[in-house]
Amino acid sequence: FLQAIVRAVEEQRRKMSWPEFLYFIGDEPGGNADRLKLNMNCGQQIKAVNPKLRISNFFNGQWGGTKDWKILKEVSDINCTNFINEETLSESPAIGYESVWGYNGCYSYPTDTRGYRVFYGFHPWKCGLKGITQYVSRAFPVDDPNTDGCVAYDQINNCNGGTAHSYDFTYPSAEGPLPTPKWESIRQGINDYRYLLTLQQLLRSHSGPEKVAAAQKVLDEVMENYHLNYQSHERYRIIELYSPESMDVHRWKIARAIMDLL
Repeated sequence: FLQAIVRAVEEQRRKMSWPEFLYFIGDEPGGNADRLKLNMNCGQQIKAVNPKLRISNFFNGQWGGTKDWKILKEVSDINCTNFINEETLSESPAIGYESVWGYNGCYSYPTDTRGYRVFYGFHPWKCGLKGITQYVSRAFPVDDPNTDGCVAYDQINNCNGGTAHSYDFTYPSAEGPLPTPKWESIRQGINDYRYLLTLQQLLRSHSGPEKVAAAQKVLDEVMENYHLNYQSHERYRIIELYSPESMDVHRWKIARAIMDLL
C-alpha cells in the first residue's frame, strides 16, 4: 500500500514539474523498538519503489540515549536531528550521510527568542548544516490525563500551563497566519545567515589577499562565539552567552567586512 502511495506521489510530482520530494518517515524514534521497526519498514518500502528517493526522519538523537540515526542509516540519506554535537557532525558523513540538518533546536522558552535567532542563523553556519526544520503552530499535549493537547491559539486554557506556547510562531486568522516575536526572531536568524553567506561569496571571489585575510579574520572571530554543541546537553549553558544586542554586534561586524570587500 505504501509503495502504491509513493508511486502515485512521484507520478504527480513529475506531471506537475515539481522539485524533488524528501520523504520523512518518522518522528523521534529514539530507542523505541516499535518506532524503529516501523520506520525501517517504511524506508525499505520507499526505497523499493526507487532507491534514489531520498529519505530522512525527525531523529531524536542522543536525547533518548541512543543514536537512532545510526540504527536507521540503511534507509536514511539525510540526518535531520534535534541533538547535535561534535560527534554527530563527524560520525554522520563517516557512515554515509550526505548532510546533517537541524531539527527542533529553538528551545522551549515561551518568551525568550534568543534561541530562535541562533538556530536559524549562526548555528547552522557554525555546524555546516544544510537544512533547518522546526514546529510552527501546533502545541504538544501536556502530562495531564485530562488534557489531550491544544492548539497554539488557546490563550484561555494554555494546556493547563503546559508547553502550549513553546513552539508558537504564528497564530491562525481569517486573513492568514499572524506572526509573533518568535517569527520575527527566525527572520533575524535567516538574515544573519544571509550576511554570512554574502561574506563567504565575496571571500571566494575577491582578488586582494590582504583584504581577504582581514575579512576572514573578522568572520573567524565572530564564529568563535558560537558552538558545535549548541543542540546538546550544554544548551542551557550556551544560550546564556547570547543576547539580541550581542548578535546585532556580530552581524554588524560581518556587514563591515562585506563593505570592506566591495
